[in-house]
Amino acid sequence: MDQLSVLETRAIDAAIANDWQNAIELNRAILELESTNIGALLRLGFAYMQINRNDDAANFYRAALKIQPKNQLALDNLEKIEILEKTNGNGKRSERKKLDPNLFLDVPGKTRAVQLTNLGQKQHLADLYVGQELELRNKKRRLEVRTIEGNYVGTLPDDISKRLGFFLEHNSVYNVYIKEASLSRVLVFIKEVSKGQAVDGYVSFPNSNTLMHHPLHNPDSEGAEDLEDDDPKHEEHDDVWEDDSGMSSDDDDEKTELLHIRPVHDDDDSDE
Repeated sequence: MDQLSVLETRAIDAAIANDWQNAIELNRAILELESTNIGALLRLGFAYMQINRNDDAANFYRAALKIQPKNQLALDNLEKIEILEKTNGNGKRSERKKLDPNLFLDVPGKTRAVQLTNLGQKQHLADLYVGQELELRNKKRRLEVRTIEGNYVGTLPDDISKRLGFFLEHNSVYNVYIKEASLSRVLVFIKEVSKGQAVDGYVSFPNSNTLMHHPLHNPDSEGAEDLEDDDPKHEEHDDVWEDDSGMSSDDDDEKTELLHIRPVHDDDDSDE
């Protein structure tokens, strides 16, 4: 493996571990070897945003745009920085706590990364940051995700809303954190803290490779008797709970996508 590849691997690992200062140093070392390395420029922009040095982040995103003028990631984050400057977002984010490196540790059946739908206003999305704690609110059979201050972020997909809504009604407790946030995409990490006695025998997040009923066959019914367990012996499955994270099953690919460490090609024209 050549020196550039070694540095890139170490830079990615540092970002995954939320070691932003080390990530900055490693990506700068990459640029010393290859000044037009688009991945290093994007990673530096993202790393500087995580430590609230948005002016530095903007400089690296602009440098990336000189190489790839239509790079959507750079364009989105420059817009995000502009919104933060207008709303004084930096001041709000300056007191956040150091991120626990084990925060996003995956525990089968107890955690799930979920992409939100129906996203909120851009000024609220721009102020989100990795590791930020959020809360769930049950609204008309759908679970909303809001900041602790009450700002609306988005909603969980219908199937997960139904399942977790049922668990919440039976005194289960979940923590929710930002795993990825941009103006067009928000990924949250949901962790089971405890389950109510009535649903203690059922998993919060079944294996995504297993066909599952929703928790309730009849949305108007009450009680836990309609809840299906995670037993693969069930033969009939008329309602499938697929993995709604939208991420690849390959862990390395997922991590790199989550941390904005892959350049977006010029021909990637995503809709607003």
